[in-house]
Amino acid sequence: MWAITVEETISASHRLPEGVFSRKCTFQHGHNFLIRVTIRGSTLNEYGMLVDFGAVREAIRGYDHTDLNAALQATSKEGESLLSPTAEVLAERIYWDVTGSLHLHGGVGAEVESVEVVETEGSLCKFIPDA
Repeated sequence: MWAITVEETISASHRLPEGVFSRKCTFQHGHNFLIRVTIRGSTLNEYGMLVDFGAVREAIRGYDHTDLNAALQATSKEGESLLSPTAEVLAERIYWDVTGSLHLHGGVGAEVESVEVVETEGSLCKFIPDA
């Protein structure tokens, strides 16, 4: 069994709904999000890799310099409404994006184990898909 972790920093802005979150978060503001995606698998491809790091980075970089309110406005893959561009919602969306990228780029038997989003120092969200 192998596990790889790709770390990437993205800069993105968002604002959260009034009345639900602290006042300062209801104004448009930005973060330098640290994203960590861990992928595991038991089979290496013909090049001796679990998955190409670049393919994972490319999926994450799709959110760099974006307004997360617009980028995450759609629904999740399960059709659930994504109401707020929170770290939790971003982590799940990156999970689905990387999972799709693995299938496109030959990640033989590889699966995303977790996605971590560090919004600010000391504030981390970790998405772990159901088995």
